[in-house]
Amino acid sequence: MNSIFNSPAEVSMRILIILSISNKGKDIDTLTAIDFISTYSKDFKINDYNLHGDNNYNFSGFASRRSLIKKSITLLLDRHYIKAIDSKNGIEYVIIEEQKKVCEKLNSTYSKKYKEIVKEVLLKLKNKSSKRIIDELNSHITNSIKEDAHE
Repeated sequence: MNSIFNSPAEVSMRILIILSISNKGKDIDTLTAIDFISTYSKDFKINDYNLHGDNNYNFSGFASRRSLIKKSITLLLDRHYIKAIDSKNGIEYVIIEEQKKVCEKLNSTYSKKYKEIVKEVLLKLKNKSSKRIIDELNSHITNSIKEDAHE
């Protein structure tokens, strides 16, 4: 049985949403962090619940999330939904204008909540470098795993 949960198609839509809301290019690591924090926003004290549910393995999925994001970026580039740009931070991805309009029309309960959470995450991460975001995320994951081990 094939699942669309965290499939390249679903992750692609989430990337498009992130890029449409941010209005700025994002590198792969920042996209991964924003998506991860947004789907597990309760664990980061941003929201009252996790979009992908509560379980003891939320943080174990971070490493594999980057691989999913990479596949999804390739899919989006191939379909000309996003483009890669060179920046002082390396390669960043930006959404094509027509795709912003598609994202605005997404109105499922999930997409509405995801958009709302992404806005909060982007505000929280504003003016932080990709390296700092990843360092803070790794620190949060490590501390959470240590806390779980002591319970």
